[in-house]
Amino acid sequence: MEQAPAVGDEALSFHLASHLGDGGGLRDEHHVFVRTGTITASFQELDVGRKAGFPLELVKKQVDRLSSAQRS
Repeated sequence: MEQAPAVGDEALSFHLASHLGDGGGLRDEHHVFVRTGTITASFQELDVGRKAGFPLELVKKQVDRLSSAQRS
């Protein structure tokens, strides 16, 4: 678990890391889940050999769009 981004009504963020069986390096998955109103959104990035991560501005922009759509 990581510190959740300050977006939406609730959010959580975590990484899953595992070694590839063929010696190909470290597989890192970054997951962000956000609830805004009655909608939940998930963001996932996979990377091999380095730490994966979503740009926080991208997550904020998408969550703002979801929030605005619910008010319309």
